[in-house]
Amino acid sequence: MGVANTPKLLFAVLALSAATHLAFFNTPNEVVFDEVHFGTFVRSYITGERHFDIHPPLGKIIIAGIAKLGGANLSSDLTLIGQQYPAKDLFLLRLFPLLAGIFLPVVFFLIALEITRSKFTAFLVGLFFVFENALLVQSRFAFLDIPLLFFGFSALLILLKQERASNRKTKILLLFFAAILFGASYAIKWTALAIVVPFGIVMLFSLWHNRSIKWFAAKISVLFIVSLALYATSFAAHFSLSSNPGPGDIYLSREFWTKPFFQKFILLNKSMYEYNKNINAEHPYSSSWNELAINKKPIYYWMGSPTQVRDKYTETAYGSSRIAKQIWLAGNPFIWMIGLFSVAAGFVLLFLKLLFRKSNLPPAFPIAVLLSGWVASYLPFALIERPLFLYHYFFPLAFSLLISGCLIQWIISKKPLKKYTAPFVSAILLFAIAGFLAIAPVSYGINFTQNGLYQNIILKHLISL
Repeated sequence: MGVANTPKLLFAVLALSAATHLAFFNTPNEVVFDEVHFGTFVRSYITGERHFDIHPPLGKIIIAGIAKLGGANLSSDLTLIGQQYPAKDLFLLRLFPLLAGIFLPVVFFLIALEITRSKFTAFLVGLFFVFENALLVQSRFAFLDIPLLFFGFSALLILLKQERASNRKTKILLLFFAAILFGASYAIKWTALAIVVPFGIVMLFSLWHNRSIKWFAAKISVLFIVSLALYATSFAAHFSLSSNPGPGDIYLSREFWTKPFFQKFILLNKSMYEYNKNINAEHPYSSSWNELAINKKPIYYWMGSPTQVRDKYTETAYGSSRIAKQIWLAGNPFIWMIGLFSVAAGFVLLFLKLLFRKSNLPPAFPIAVLLSGWVASYLPFALIERPLFLYHYFFPLAFSLLISGCLIQWIISKKPLKKYTAPFVSAILLFAIAGFLAIAPVSYGINFTQNGLYQNIILKHLISL
């Protein structure tokens, strides 16, 4: 596959991503799951009312800015799942996550291209992200997990490109952009801080090659100072947009708002940490940390009012069958299985590579970087007592699918297997698309018959309804 094909493949990934994300977008025009919280926080920035959230403010501020520029009314809080809300307002609240979702597969195409140097493998990895149902669903509503992924992995992409750059000025410029993107990621949610570990592996590998402690220290300084400056700036914006009394006054005293910026910054972050640590309420759709990786507990996001099945000619109701519309956060089972298998295989192959130094095993560097990211973003959940949800596994899932790209490239590059490349990759892709289509009705909220074939056979086995 020639160099000239790269833009075409990249455009194909982008076009397919746009098609899957834009289909049925802004359906339903009702509040869905955690839009109750995030939508209300966003509205607080427009009204100027003080609020308290356990997450940093940048993502909500960006959504509020888009809503304001688009002329959203946001006349009332988003208080109940299923609450009717003006379609234009919901569209503007959901636009930023949607755009991040559309471009997310492109980011992973480029990362896979950077670490495998194979356009074919990069294309396949990009399609894994196009046809992953849980990532799709999370990008269609006013949630922040997909922008979090977009900024975090864009930072990793730029850092990897910086390592390949030959010009020192280019390296510094790319490092600066990587730091901005990294800061933007953890200014949305702290879980993005896990990406520090693969960053560290990349920079230590670079230090081992060029032996420049000064350049190593400079890179760490730029990443730390620039990202922290952006993080602090998001709080400065938060404080300036929170000038009126509001529900947040319950959590923070009036005296808090009179303190200097850095005191407020430190105190608010301490309060966010304490409330995060003390969340212990049970939830019917929460998962234990070891259930996350196996896609065991999907989350029921929304249900439309069931309607009775009617004869399309006479419009008369018949039988007891009813048409249902539901939205679940459920992962594509085949893609999640590929990711988990790749992590297990990656550990084994990395161990063998380091032990025996065999040239016929996959390169150690990309596998080590990606496995370190998977471990850093997943294993801390074993130490956390708060309820966890399927979307907490998105960072580890992304690392696992990048590992799958490395392993697939290693397999298809072997001479005896090269002639089987097309059927092997086609089979993987067909299973991924089949998994996507099987879950699609409850990803998009498409009609299906209650207690019919789809619910009793397909959903029962795929998402344990």
